[in-house]
Amino acid sequence: MPYKDPEKAKECGRKSYHKCKTPEKKERDRLRMNEKRKDPEYNKILQKRSRINKWKNSMRYWGTWEELDEIYMNTEICPLCDCKLSQQNDRYQKSTDHDHFSLYVRDIVCKNCNNRRGKVDRNKMFLHLELYRYFNRQ
Repeated sequence: MPYKDPEKAKECGRKSYHKCKTPEKKERDRLRMNEKRKDPEYNKILQKRSRINKWKNSMRYWGTWEELDEIYMNTEICPLCDCKLSQQNDRYQKSTDHDHFSLYVRDIVCKNCNNRRGKVDRNKMFLHLELYRYFNRQ
């Protein structure tokens, strides 16, 4: 039964929370996580989860996020410049290209092509803005 006094409810909630967080349990959890982090399969899962969460926060996709991740992992050649994509932080690093206006994913390209497409998008936006200003002055 819920407490009628909100202060009493808060106090009981704090007690039950801290009862589970003993120093021994915290140490066991920390050791268990350190063991998990050494596992390469677990690291792959963490990287995939991190990549998908980053995409969800900044982009939209027509299919499922797992499909996009599968495409991302299997793409090895940039469809625009035909260079071999790499995982290192250089100009040929894999990048998820998306339209900044609709936020939809377009393709998996190299960092270099992604930057060029971004410049084209910005120039297109400035052109539309200037046309809008020009024709709405009258």
